[in-house]
Amino acid sequence: MSKSNVKNAYMIMAHNNWKQLKILIRLLDDENNDFYIHIDKSVKIPDIQDIKKQARYSDIIFTNRIRVKWGGYGTINASMILLEEAVKKGYDYYHLMSASDLPLKSNEEINKFLKEHMYDNDSRNRMTNYLSYGLVENEMVRARVSHYNLLVPLFRTTPKFIGLMFKKFNALGYHVQKFLHVDRLKKTEMVLYKGSLWYIITNECAKFFLNNRGGGKKYFGRMTFSGDEYVLQTLLMNSELKYTVFNSNNNGMNGNLYEIDWNNTYGDGSPHLYTIRDKDLLEKSMNLYARKFDIRVDSKIVESIVQKHGGKVDINEKE
Repeated sequence: MSKSNVKNAYMIMAHNNWKQLKILIRLLDDENNDFYIHIDKSVKIPDIQDIKKQARYSDIIFTNRIRVKWGGYGTINASMILLEEAVKKGYDYYHLMSASDLPLKSNEEINKFLKEHMYDNDSRNRMTNYLSYGLVENEMVRARVSHYNLLVPLFRTTPKFIGLMFKKFNALGYHVQKFLHVDRLKKTEMVLYKGSLWYIITNECAKFFLNNRGGGKKYFGRMTFSGDEYVLQTLLMNSELKYTVFNSNNNGMNGNLYEIDWNNTYGDGSPHLYTIRDKDLLEKSMNLYARKFDIRVDSKIVESIVQKHGGKVDINEKE
């Protein structure tokens, strides 16, 4: 690893809002950073050359595309495609992000933090991994991966009442499978963990994750509900790499260094969408990144973050 700089691969999952994707690239553009972008195959591909023009110092690589549905296996698959492509070049850290995320800190501050906390974990001699995780003890939360969740792709069907109907049927399926003692995890001795999909992991962890993708697909793949929130956490926490997880020590930082608000949600499975009313909270945050933003809903909070980094938002910029 370079003594002075941390080499970062920013792996971005995108499906719309290309203007905001371009802003994200400009904010993180740096000679120590490269971008790997997966665009959902379900959407019309944007102007690739226009997106590539946003980076002056970084390389931008677009990966093979697959269809991604909320809550389904496609999310894990897309993240693996990104990781597999980035590992070919090799980086100190791999940051999995969505195009709805923005950095709260500058490239210099991010670089400084990662260097200062590089060995801030219980392993003593291995680089730190940043992810959120918690032991799964709730039976229904466990059932998201231990049962067959056949109707998850239909949860966001419109109008909303139809999607809600499918959720009710899926819940009914939980009780039926519980009665029949269905347990897709009964043959594994792994302890189940859950956390956020978004992470910052080392080259060592990235290779471990890819090498164990078979087990990840077997237990957290098809017909699970948001298996992407279980797979890395469970695989890592059941290995020696569990000692490399960041010691946040309740210092106001989340394990994956993301500011995410799940207390003020809209009941659709998505976190709170930050607006200008959240400006003070975000400015005081110790975390490196935050999600979720949408410049089409509230451009002022995006402008505020960009201006903090010395930039400017062109509201009339094309998608």
